[in-house]
Amino acid sequence: MQPFTQSSLLPDASQPLSAFLKGEQDGFRLHRIVTLPNGKTKYVHQQYFQGVRVRNARVISEFSTGRHAQLQGKALQDIEMTPFDAYPSISEDQALAMSRQGKAGVPLRPYKEVENERSELVIWLDEQNKPRLVYVTNFFIPGRKPSRPYAIIDAKTGEVLKRWEGLAHVSGRGPGGNAKTGQYYYGIDYSAFEVQKTGNKCKMTNDYVSTVNLNHGTTGSTPFTYDCTDNTNTNTYKEINGAYSPLNDAHFFGKLVFDMYQDWFSVAPLSFKLVMRVHYGNNYENAFWNGSSMTFGDGGSSFYPLVDVNVSAHEVSHGFTEQNSDLDYYGMSGGINEAFSDIAGEAAEFYWKGSVDWTVGSDIMKLAGGLRYFINPSDDGRSIGHASQYSEGMDVHYSSGVFNRAFYLLSEEYGWGVQKAFEVFVRANQLYWDSGTDFDEGGCGVKNAASDLGYETADVEGAFNQVGVYPCRQMTTLTSGTPVSGLSGGAGEQLHFSFSLPSNVSNASLRLSGGSGNADLILKYNLPPSGADYDCISDTSNNEEYCDVVVQGPGQYYAIISGQQAFDAVTIQLDTVLLPPQVLQVDSPLTNIFGTKDDELFYSFTIPQGQTSMRVETSGGSGDADLYVNEGSQPSRTQYDCRPFRFGNNEECIVTGVPGTEFYVMLHAYSTYQGVTLSLINYQEGEIESSAMSITSGEPVTGLNGVSGDKLYFVFNHDASAATESLNQGLQFSLAGGSGDADLFVRKDKAPTLSEYDCRSIQLGTSESCHIEQAETAQYYVMVHGASGFSDVTLQVNSHGDSQDIPPTESSGGGGGGSVDKLMTLLLLFSCFVLFNHQRNTLISRHLFSILYLVFLCGTRDNILPRVSAICSGSSYFLMAGRSRKR
Repeated sequence: MQPFTQSSLLPDASQPLSAFLKGEQDGFRLHRIVTLPNGKTKYVHQQYFQGVRVRNARVISEFSTGRHAQLQGKALQDIEMTPFDAYPSISEDQALAMSRQGKAGVPLRPYKEVENERSELVIWLDEQNKPRLVYVTNFFIPGRKPSRPYAIIDAKTGEVLKRWEGLAHVSGRGPGGNAKTGQYYYGIDYSAFEVQKTGNKCKMTNDYVSTVNLNHGTTGSTPFTYDCTDNTNTNTYKEINGAYSPLNDAHFFGKLVFDMYQDWFSVAPLSFKLVMRVHYGNNYENAFWNGSSMTFGDGGSSFYPLVDVNVSAHEVSHGFTEQNSDLDYYGMSGGINEAFSDIAGEAAEFYWKGSVDWTVGSDIMKLAGGLRYFINPSDDGRSIGHASQYSEGMDVHYSSGVFNRAFYLLSEEYGWGVQKAFEVFVRANQLYWDSGTDFDEGGCGVKNAASDLGYETADVEGAFNQVGVYPCRQMTTLTSGTPVSGLSGGAGEQLHFSFSLPSNVSNASLRLSGGSGNADLILKYNLPPSGADYDCISDTSNNEEYCDVVVQGPGQYYAIISGQQAFDAVTIQLDTVLLPPQVLQVDSPLTNIFGTKDDELFYSFTIPQGQTSMRVETSGGSGDADLYVNEGSQPSRTQYDCRPFRFGNNEECIVTGVPGTEFYVMLHAYSTYQGVTLSLINYQEGEIESSAMSITSGEPVTGLNGVSGDKLYFVFNHDASAATESLNQGLQFSLAGGSGDADLFVRKDKAPTLSEYDCRSIQLGTSESCHIEQAETAQYYVMVHGASGFSDVTLQVNSHGDSQDIPPTESSGGGGGGSVDKLMTLLLLFSCFVLFNHQRNTLISRHLFSILYLVFLCGTRDNILPRVSAICSGSSYFLMAGRSRKR
């Protein structure tokens, strides 16, 4: 993507309707017109190629005297598009079928009906900046753990390029509030809510909001109706978990949020009526936006029902974001997405009460405090308040702290306040943000919105600078040993640079040289420097400038070339000296290791006398460091003996050899990481196996707890000879219940590791299952690994096919299945053939298909049914669905 400057390529905006209707195959289409309160009109244009939308390519302009001006945005240049073919090889339905498959090609929750399926064909730049024709898909899965999976699928090959979880959580009268806020009364303490009355029945719906009682179910859309026999139209249904009437709260807050957007910005928060769904599931301690409605649980031990002004505005505003910038719900854009909803919650609180507490969800938590904090985001123990603390893969609820704090700081600036600050964020969402916006681009959008509205942009820049975000600033990244030449500027002009240093740098220096004129060099760690605030300044009378760089940590170093006079043809260069590979010692861990994306750190060790096996492990910290181990020479990303390659920093490798065998270790920064510990530990063959806890088929092991990186081991002694020929000799190992994220690994005869196993299940959460087909007489070892902290989880093994509903698993191998399965599969495929190719036999084939479907539901093992059903539905491409790179 390149900044867009060619105004002549934009459509004529003097006749907006014609511009809307004129759908150019290649080029820009007028997408949206936004009129600001000061009368200024902004035109949003979307780039298309061969009739397909280019994701994240849009341009904002103003239009007057027959021409576009004030261009802002980016586009995919023609030269990059020349060889591109925008005709898909798979259909939209096939892409959706692929997106419904898990990592092993097995349907996600195969017996759950999905809702709100969506798919769009777009052109997308991958991580190598290569344009690809893809489908972006999403759908909603209701249930005890609702989910809204997103996927990007190559429209040519069917490869799944990216996956992420997109579920954005967290006039009548009557009571509202809860035991913490105290009871208040709509129609007395606050204004009444608007309902629809027919006879003696009141329905919770109006022109703007409908409120639904799910009554502890997970689906439903009918507005709640209650008896209202007098003119007060009072609803008292129902008191639950310390709240007096979540239905009343939801209906009132839904209209309040609508009114806020309409009164302040003359825009509806959604393009359709708000639907507020209350009493979701049982003891569900969350709330979410699923693409069509806002849904609220009744809480449990930690929360009251999750219907308060913050959470209501939060969920509605996820819908506003989806219908405007459509920020992705992962990475930095996900942090901005989540922050905007948090910010909207505070804005709605201000609209309602005239004041804010700068705390998210304080009214629904049973203990003191809140979910997240604006003034000091780190007060929750997990969120970050500065962009330098961000690492790839960070939970969007925690990375939201950067923009949350920036909003607080801007609101506190003289002449601003909550409403004015929220306005520039709303306009940025409408005009300048797109699905892949990062922190700096997001801040730039807010700054541009402030400029459009005639507000002080320096205040916006100052607020964002305090959280490590630098709006609209051109920043060049420096690489050690690679000079950047040909630099020029005028007197008073500044050029900005940044770089990072891994923890194995012994010393570093930054040098300016050559050219003409006079430029100074200024350097600072973690913040852009100024003439009064710096770690080093070199200000000779020419361009020969030098700064020693003190290694201070994993953050960014910022440098400025500042023109004291005009300067030309100047060169800047970063040079570093690396430490030799550090030798690892047994039981002497190296701590606080850090690195920036793609950094590589090297270590070595030798198997000591008396040992034949060693364990190398990484643990702790944040971000994502990948562990590589190789015998005899330094590993690389393509040459290694062991590479667990998991998300996060908890990885291990077990190596064997005679005493004196030399091994080398590499830590590769898949994303920026810090605070990692690297350990070398003596490993005795069989030590884990001998300590594993024995488990019995059909007898659950309950109450399993652990922190991130913990490993719990179990062993199951299987006697295959005890099974009769009519019984399935397979084994199913499963995890269920509790909270957190635990993974399941199974291996025959030896304890599994993160890189060696016969079967693993690594879904998000604690619902995991591994199926071993045609299990032999052997000892099967089980490892429960904490992908993050987990508690109250249950482990169970079942033999002889006495369990069902097997989630997706990954296996190093697999059996073929019994003769009955094969026969049933052939019969089912035959019925599909008849159904789709011989219309005159439709009735017979449908009966046959229905009978076989029921047989599969009731008695067959494995996941043959979903696989065959996918074939029958024409989803023959589903086997091409790729596995996620990690986790």
